[in-house]
Amino acid sequence: MNVQPNLQNNSNRPAASNNAGQQPQGNQPGNSPANNGRNKSFNDRPPTSRPAGGNPNSTVNPQLDQKHQQQQEQLRQKQDQERQKIEQKQVQEQQKVQQKNAEDARKQQVDRRQQQQLQQLEQKHGQEQQKLEQKQQQERQKQQAPPKDKPSSKPPKDDKPPHRG
Repeated sequence: MNVQPNLQNNSNRPAASNNAGQQPQGNQPGNSPANNGRNKSFNDRPPTSRPAGGNPNSTVNPQLDQKHQQQQEQLRQKQDQERQKIEQKQVQEQQKVQQKNAEDARKQQVDRRQQQQLQQLEQKHGQEQQKLEQKQQQERQKQQAPPKDKPSSKPPKDDKPPHRG
């Protein structure tokens, strides 16, 4: 069943606007808060929160219709505020997560650099230790080894021919 809204001309109702599709005006001078949102686009809302095109339950009681419109508008404003509050909180949470991720990445970078420094230092120390051990071993070998064959200017005493006299 297709119900047509009551389109009778009613002097108690605001005149229908031809501003469909225009951006909302906001709360600017000449736009009272009670009228704010009547020409508003509701595309940012979930479909269930958007106002219906017409009021199928419209009655011939203009005061009741106006009261119902005000209640609907108040509910929409309250829902908008709640949605904005939640969205703002979600944005803040996302920013915190991104900041934490950046901090975590920075920490990992510092940890890698420090680990690399320690590995390089251990490698250097190992090379220094090895070099020292080689030097000490060479010194021990020099001390333990008999002197190399050097041409001696004097023959040893035992090797002298007996002295004749």
